[in-house]
Amino acid sequence: MLAVQGYYDGVAVKPLEEINAKPNQRVIITIMDEFVEPAETPHKKGMRGVLSLYADPSLREKEKCAWQRTAVENSPAFNRLMELCRPIPDLHEKKELVSWREEKFGHAGIS
Repeated sequence: MLAVQGYYDGVAVKPLEEINAKPNQRVIITIMDEFVEPAETPHKKGMRGVLSLYADPSLREKEKCAWQRTAVENSPAFNRLMELCRPIPDLHEKKELVSWREEKFGHAGIS
């Protein structure tokens, strides 16, 4: 059996020291007449920028424009891909395509 001091914060019992208990382990809680000042928890601002704690400062300049360099390096491949794409037809061309498809295939598969 282990005795640990803590306090009730109005919602849950908070231990004042580290405990080594397993989930659903039975505990005995004794309510005392004394009051304690709860330990202040630092205000968390969120996760934004948390990865910067692990970043290598010597690589900052190299990483600064990495996406731009990659885009420029891959632009010939992107340009080749765009050459394979056809421009979006205007309304007149769409009507011609529809009538050509109907002449060639009829209304097969169209509901």
